Amino acid sequence: MASNPTRLPEPHRGRSIRLTLDGREVTAYEGETVAAVLLAEGQRTFRRTAHGDEPRSLFCGMGVCFDCLVTVDSRPHVRACLTPVREGMRVEVGGQRSVGAYPGGRPNGGANHDLPLPNMPPVLETEVAVVGAGPAGLEAALAAAEAGARVALVDGNALPGGQYFKQPPADFSTGTPDPHLREAAPLFARLQACQTLTHLADTQVWGTFADEDGGWLLTLYGCSAPHRLKAHIVILATGAYDRPIAFPGWTLPGVLTAGAVQTLLKTQGIRPGHRFLLTGSGPLQLVVAAQLVDAGAEVVAVLEGAQVSALLRPGHTLAAWGQWSRLGEGWAAWRTLRKAGVPIHFGRAVAAARGVDELEAVDIVSLDEDWRPISGSTETVAVDTLVLGYGFLPATQLSRLMGCEHEFAPRRGGWVPVRDDTMQTTLDGVYAVGDGAGIGGVALARLEGRVAGWVAANRVGRSDDQALRAHIESVRPVLERERRFADLLGKLFTPGPSLYALADDATLICRCEEVRLRDVRKAQASGCTTLNEIKGLTRVGMGNCQGRICGDLLARVLVDADLPEKEYEQRLAALGLLSVRPPITPLTVEELAQR
Repeated sequence: MASNPTRLPEPHRGRSIRLTLDGREVTAYEGETVAAVLLAEGQRTFRRTAHGDEPRSLFCGMGVCFDCLVTVDSRPHVRACLTPVREGMRVEVGGQRSVGAYPGGRPNGGANHDLPLPNMPPVLETEVAVVGAGPAGLEAALAAAEAGARVALVDGNALPGGQYFKQPPADFSTGTPDPHLREAAPLFARLQACQTLTHLADTQVWGTFADEDGGWLLTLYGCSAPHRLKAHIVILATGAYDRPIAFPGWTLPGVLTAGAVQTLLKTQGIRPGHRFLLTGSGPLQLVVAAQLVDAGAEVVAVLEGAQVSALLRPGHTLAAWGQWSRLGEGWAAWRTLRKAGVPIHFGRAVAAARGVDELEAVDIVSLDEDWRPISGSTETVAVDTLVLGYGFLPATQLSRLMGCEHEFAPRRGGWVPVRDDTMQTTLDGVYAVGDGAGIGGVALARLEGRVAGWVAANRVGRSDDQALRAHIESVRPVLERERRFADLLGKLFTPGPSLYALADDATLICRCEEVRLRDVRKAQASGCTTLNEIKGLTRVGMGNCQGRICGDLLARVLVDADLPEKEYEQRLAALGLLSVRPPITPLTVEELAQR
């Protein structure tokens, strides 16, 4: 089936440039990523795996999974989703078998990655360091800086906003601004005007260490960044990424996360296929499906794993009361889908993806109220693009690396840092906010960021205790309301344990190291009782993504889905977490030595 990826009329692109793709000259546009250009050129396979010789392509679209590795200007293992194109770039795909990864998204981009900018010292000292410039991080940084604190805002993206407020490249323009960007515009304006805030864009935090003088030392990688950042207070606003569900064929080119599809549509103007099917759980599915319809895609159906009866049970109205903007967004998406004739099926999911070198069809099954596939309900549907939208997992690598205590909270996304009412973790001076501290949505993330920023400013002597108490009390009722709504969404849309039983023995659990379920089962049968023991025996979680994609999956497939809910969660918690060590993002030995 022809996938027919298409460049959309909007956003308006930058200047046209020429680059070579496997020796063939192609047209691209300034601001596009390598991944966007490859898809626009009909290149569905980006690489083949080192051990199984299997095709891989774009999957997460945000640099988490490392499936989109290509060779750029003779440098192998570059993430296509993060790397912007430039005139004369040479890209090689298809035949390479990738096992490593280049750390940055902008190789050989004209900047010297070995040295900070001329005015940037090798070690930058600040009062407050905020990691992540999404909604929570922006609010935290601005609240602290506008109170007078010296703040460094560190973010891996070129532009602030995170995934929710993700901005198109500076070279792009649009006649119809995204409503989320209109909401974020005041934040961006305040960020630009703030005199006590240093924004370190395109910068990765690859390690954290307790400073001998108190506070923390963050080790950084980025062409515009110091090598180290010393801070008295650290606020982690690391966000989240799409929750993976493993099933036969889930690694085929053409299977993408909802986040990847949104990024391609909103910031690259790329429709990554023609005939789409969405499977998952939660209202984001409707929004993405409506965006695809608006982009001219054929959307076969939206499959919602939850039963409609569960969504309509009494008692949900109070928690949803006041969420008018979210309800309005969902209502608008539903109207778009209804007008386009797109069916929404409840209690259904994709059980397998089929194809040789790319997606050609999917097997759909009906689910019972416990998310168990119903025998004899399988239906095969031809599609070229499958969108997975099963919610999100908190990005806790930094909070775990620092040694914060974590707790298992399924409705908040899984393992999350333990916090008090001020957003402080179990480590003094370390705060965690937003979806990286538990999935809760943009409104809750912004409020938590604001609270942590106020507290940080107070801790470094920039505000008095009375003002701090007044600030916190002013947002407490709204915080409680947003937490009730987040808890409701977690209750309704967290995938049931039985969905993880879709994986068969041959299904890959670790995409990086190509570890299959049968390898995991064999390790478990040999006596391994924790995730780290299985990791040591099978290499699961040792690849480029360092367990971000496979860590939660590994735990889920090891526990009997038929156990009572409380016992199931206790068994998951007992398996523990995969260990985290620096560097938490890939660095070459040479680059590590220079830092």
